[in-house]
Amino acid sequence: VDIDISRAYDLPQEVHIMTNALKLRKKESPIKALSISNCLVTDESFPAIIELAMACPQLQILNLSSNQIGIVGCNAIAAYLQTPRCKLKKLNISCNKVGDDGIRLIANSIQNNYILKNLYVEGNEKQTQDQEISLEPFVDVLCNRSSINATFDSNHTLEALTYYSSCPENLAMLLKTNRNKSKWEVARRKILMTHFEGEFDLAPFGCMNLKVLAEVLGWLGKESEKREESLSAVYRLLKNFPHLCGFPSKKKMLKLQQAEEIISLKARVHTLEAEIVQLKRENEPQKEEEIFSLKAGVEAENAQLKRENEHLRAANKRAKHEE
Repeated sequence: VDIDISRAYDLPQEVHIMTNALKLRKKESPIKALSISNCLVTDESFPAIIELAMACPQLQILNLSSNQIGIVGCNAIAAYLQTPRCKLKKLNISCNKVGDDGIRLIANSIQNNYILKNLYVEGNEKQTQDQEISLEPFVDVLCNRSSINATFDSNHTLEALTYYSSCPENLAMLLKTNRNKSKWEVARRKILMTHFEGEFDLAPFGCMNLKVLAEVLGWLGKESEKREESLSAVYRLLKNFPHLCGFPSKKKMLKLQQAEEIISLKARVHTLEAEIVQLKRENEPQKEEEIFSLKAGVEAENAQLKRENEHLRAANKRAKHEE
């Protein structure tokens, strides 16, 4: 259901009636598109608009263009965009009084929004001068460069940002990247072009766990549109961390683990035998019970050692057979 109350004669009254009617419904509101354009909506009357939107849990399109929404209204919109109830895919706030501060509020609010795809902001001028607002806050939200994790957690959903002037080149590229249906691939591309271009900083990888670093190599080597850049990054990492080429296989890791366990068991047996000898030398009757317990422990450890040896021999036979 689409509702259009643009150019309403008595907007506050109409919004109030609609909101109350929707709240009294037993079933969820079917409204998916709501247009409140050219209604002279101000910051003072804006809370009622948000209340109406909240009463429409299926709302996907909200048109608030050509009103007088300022910083207070932007703050309310930002709060709405961060609620789990918000399902907006398209939001139009063009031709209002949204300044740079308002744009910054809205940009920050979609950091963790995984639904909004289209945002219309054209026709909003700076309050101090006759210039269009800056869209730079959206660049940081779509691709946070502070760390690899921050880039991975950036917004990968916003696909279109309408603006009278042409979008900044870096923002246009990020919006285009977000149009890929695979958001995992979007995150990968952003990380690649942000953290692995040219002579990128190798310091974070020097202290990285070897298993994690090996996973990073495999992740970078996946097929993508930026195949050449991926392989260049892989080459640079391998050149600086050549030991990765000798990273042990799962089979070898299993053998090494078994060998370590056997060495540990042998050391434990040796310790127990030394304690038994010491107790015998002291020849204290009250220690007989403890000696018996230690003997039992030695026998159990020896049995465990025997089983480990048999298991290792079997693993070696399987490995030779596979080779």
